[in-house]
Amino acid sequence: MIAIAKPFYFTHHHGQHAIASSVEARSADGKVVRVGFSNSYRGTADEPAITRLAGEHAARYFKQSFELKIKGDVIPDAAVDPLLAELQELFARHGASAALSAKATIKPTKEFASALRRCPAGKGSALWLSRSARFTPRGTRCSPWSRITNSIRSCPSVRA
Repeated sequence: MIAIAKPFYFTHHHGQHAIASSVEARSADGKVVRVGFSNSYRGTADEPAITRLAGEHAARYFKQSFELKIKGDVIPDAAVDPLLAELQELFARHGASAALSAKATIKPTKEFASALRRCPAGKGSALWLSRSARFTPRGTRCSPWSRITNSIRSCPSVRA
């Protein structure tokens, strides 16, 4: 239905200022199907294609967007809080606070892996952890951090 509705929608509304958000198709027996069109478009990295399509209007209808990624676990611990505070101040000073967002995750440390290798004796750490903490390898769904740390604390060689 979309394959039929899309060409009609764009042809019918070409050059109009008021554009409907959907079209209806009615069958001979009175059944109605509505096909909606939303103004949500994906971005592209192909700037030459945009310029070919939009020509001199490219700058008017398209704007570059970008995201920055910061590897927080590489920043020295003592520098994290001051750096984040300065970053927030910088964005606020430029009126861009709404553009700043953060996502925090908790990752196991090297010490965590070392503790797993010591516990319990004679069993592989991945097998032991998967049974006791329901931990799964990277790329799959993991259990809550508290369940993992509680399981590690229960290991005799880790308790101190």
